[in-house]
Amino acid sequence: MSGDAWKEGGIDATGALMVVTLKIISCAINYQDGLLKEEDLREAQKKNHLLKLPSLLEYFGYCLCCGSHFAGPVYEMKDYLDWTERNGIWKSSEKRHPSPLGATLRSLLQAAFCMGLYLYLVPFYPLSRFSDPLYQEWGFFKRLSYQYMVCFTAR
Repeated sequence: MSGDAWKEGGIDATGALMVVTLKIISCAINYQDGLLKEEDLREAQKKNHLLKLPSLLEYFGYCLCCGSHFAGPVYEMKDYLDWTERNGIWKSSEKRHPSPLGATLRSLLQAAFCMGLYLYLVPFYPLSRFSDPLYQEWGFFKRLSYQYMVCFTAR
């Protein structure tokens, strides 16, 4: 149903509401774990428990963080607070952080190569040939290979 509403121009907020609901539940459970004695907690509970209630700004920042609000993933409030305060694994050190430049350039080159391959192959494998009488005269393996290349090009 949500896919049909989206196709007709409607907005479906059920996915985003599901992510927010999971975040709210996760935050409440982590705060509840912070109220218990630490020796009664399991390792995951010890790692994620909250000793103090987050401020309203921290809470709304966690719930509505644009990086995960619409599509997830759900992560723990403790991880979010550590990220915003640069603690834990995000603590800045004297070492330089790895540069994303290499990965970005590789992705751009790969995208350019795929775009060039697509633009080169599309004229050779049009979808309109399926209705052409010549296509019906081809043998099984030639038609199968043509179908494969049309699907590869369209994908």
